Amino acid sequence: LNQPDYYFFHGGSRTGMGYDEQQYSLPRRRDLDVSRAGMYDDLYVQLPTQGWMFLPISEYHAGGPAAEFDDRPAAFDWALAQYFGFGVAACYRGPHLWNQTDPR
Repeated sequence: LNQPDYYFFHGGSRTGMGYDEQQYSLPRRRDLDVSRAGMYDDLYVQLPTQGWMFLPISEYHAGGPAAEFDDRPAAFDWALAQYFGFGVAACYRGPHLWNQTDPR
């Protein structure tokens, strides 16, 4: 169960890691840099399975096309590798994960 704060004793199992709403309006590369730094810092105080991050596939807040990961496979692959490499689950926000019709 994802929650925005430390409610582990009230039934929550994961809390945001380095989570800042305005971060996801930054350009893709800067968003990934800030996310990586947040994960690095947060993994000193909690396990990777205790946290979650956010990956905005479509526009979120005011970032516009510069902040989207949709139709940018290299940036999306980098983001997936970053989150999976740290062992942190990401919440994906967007209409679809892939823009192709064939299943993966």
